[in-house]
Amino acid sequence: MRAVSEDQSHAPVLPEQLLARLLLDPMFRPSVSNDGADGVDVSRVVDTLVNSPGFGTRCMMGDPIPNFPCSSRGSEWATPPVDPSIADIFLNGNWSMSNPSPSCQCSTPERSLMLPDCPPGAGGLPPPQRIQNTTDTLLDLTGRNVTDFLVKTYKDSGRTRYGGISVGGVNSQVLLTEEEIKAVIGDLRNLLGSFLGNGTDRIFQSAETLLKRMGTRNNVKVWFYNQAWHSVVSFLSVANNAILRGNLSTPEEARRYGISVSNHPLNLTKEQLSNAAM
Repeated sequence: MRAVSEDQSHAPVLPEQLLARLLLDPMFRPSVSNDGADGVDVSRVVDTLVNSPGFGTRCMMGDPIPNFPCSSRGSEWATPPVDPSIADIFLNGNWSMSNPSPSCQCSTPERSLMLPDCPPGAGGLPPPQRIQNTTDTLLDLTGRNVTDFLVKTYKDSGRTRYGGISVGGVNSQVLLTEEEIKAVIGDLRNLLGSFLGNGTDRIFQSAETLLKRMGTRNNVKVWFYNQAWHSVVSFLSVANNAILRGNLSTPEEARRYGISVSNHPLNLTKEQLSNAAM
């Protein structure tokens, strides 16, 4: 996992005119899932999202966002209650990660639907959630089929979920970790160095860099609501902040570092944007 770091302790560069911030009411409900619970690096990234400083830059040291200080009104984790009939569905059903909840009905040639028609219990039981110091209501989707939950519960609450982060997913097409790549290159250097002569170190360093850049085995996945034009930028920023803070040599310094992003979303198609640019 990689990120470009920026020390927020320096004075930020502000635009000439500060416009009113976008306020969402009710506050949006981001999600987080830890898909690599056994990894120390993954746990550190998740910790910066779930605990301190949380999503974004609001709860950084010094409360850097004017008029929006870090809140002290966070809550404990709690799971919303459900009707006993819904709980019985999951107590008595044969559910798995590939089939985690009742199926929904999509459009057919005989019946056209704008949204999936879902029965009670579709998407699974409500996940644990709590109010963060950033004032967001955070959903914990660890151990769940995130796609199943997001798709099947969209009709009821999708418009208040602007995005989420999954940490620790493994790219199965990348067979070696960075440490394993480094070890392999080291073995080749020791084996072939005497035959290649001058420039050996440069050749193997270039090969190591190339292999690492071809793909990252441990990934952070960003989920975003594609009808909220600012959501992909916002949650990519959240992910970059989490990667940056999770890779600091001193985790307790996480509140001192952050990346701020300003974005002006446009409701334009690719073709419209090209015409406007011309």
